[in-house]
Amino acid sequence: MDLSKVIARKDEAAQYMIDEITHICKDFETRSPGTKGELQSCEYMAEVLKNECGCDSAEVESFKENPGSFFGWIFFTITFVLLAIPLFFIAPICSAILIAAGLVIVFLQFGLYKKAVDRFFPELTGHNVTAIKKPAGEVKRRILFNGHPDAAWEWPVNYMLGGVGFEAHAIIGFAGAFYFLAIAIIQTVKYGIAAGANPSDTMGKLGLWGLIFVPFIFTLYFMSNDRKVVDIKIEKVFRKLFTQKGVKVTKTEVLFIAEAFRCYSTKYIKLYDGVLDLLDTLKAKGKKVYLLSNAQRSFTENELNMFDLTKYFDGICISSDEECSKPDEKYFKTLFDRYGLEKSESIMIGNDYISDIGGAADFGIDSLYIHQSISPEIDGELRSTYKVMDGDVYKIKKLIITYIHINNIINFFF
Repeated sequence: MDLSKVIARKDEAAQYMIDEITHICKDFETRSPGTKGELQSCEYMAEVLKNECGCDSAEVESFKENPGSFFGWIFFTITFVLLAIPLFFIAPICSAILIAAGLVIVFLQFGLYKKAVDRFFPELTGHNVTAIKKPAGEVKRRILFNGHPDAAWEWPVNYMLGGVGFEAHAIIGFAGAFYFLAIAIIQTVKYGIAAGANPSDTMGKLGLWGLIFVPFIFTLYFMSNDRKVVDIKIEKVFRKLFTQKGVKVTKTEVLFIAEAFRCYSTKYIKLYDGVLDLLDTLKAKGKKVYLLSNAQRSFTENELNMFDLTKYFDGICISSDEECSKPDEKYFKTLFDRYGLEKSESIMIGNDYISDIGGAADFGIDSLYIHQSISPEIDGELRSTYKVMDGDVYKIKKLIITYIHINNIINFFF
């Protein structure tokens, strides 16, 4: 198979991929598995496959999934192994059984993609794209392309220690599991199923030495953080693109390019009916209003100024500055710590039942959900304290002023 023509265009292909990835990260909602952002990405992918790649058909298919289960084996396996360690000194056969069960769960769930623990995690509707491009001549082979439009969850250990540190941490943790499995089996075979390991004997001492694995095993609980979808700063993306092309740009130039890009890629922008009246009323009543936004500062700041909205806010947090986003509890805590807010005096208003309302519930504050045309389809529990399902902003004013006696209003939908 002659790939010389493809190889000759590798730089062009690489630039195309960078441009497309930048577009998806910038313009679409966060793409946690089973969310509206994932669906938007799939629909866009299908459009590109048909219009730019010449596919005869490209269909977006839905399917049921349990996203939390992909790394859900961690909670089962690590718990089993940690319980097995003290059991080695009491009932080594039980220790061996627990560790073996934990390792089987890893192998089935993560290795073979079997649904070993899916039933223990919420079910969502995910989406996939299937495209077909018919051959122009004789059929010699079939080619299948696969990609993931959903976003990766944060791997905290990878961020702290780097790729090598991340892999070493996982290897040492699992080495500890196999170590205790081996000595539990030896203890059982050598002394019987009822004989626990004596710390003063050889096997018992091996068990005590094995305790050095415990910190590595325990911290595997924190290998993945499914409450945080990593955010980016779009200026960094543009700077990297210029650097790859050998073009030197200043910070001001990069910021201007990002702002211009937003302007040229936005068809229209307007306020929802009743937003200004609501903000005026809140401020007249002495309420504090804060913005906690999943957005790019280079985009949002201009739009706030364009509608003269900045003056209404007593504090603003934007996800691209913090490099984290809702529903991450850390992002909520950043706002509360920065402005000295009290949970009991605050309410979150939002139109996303996962990022806004789910994040507020996990953080421990009241929330008011307003359903709007851009709101993701509710596929699960709506955990809001109050709700306005018809998108009427004027109802929010009535609720806040008449019934909800609270001082700090967080987030806003424009």
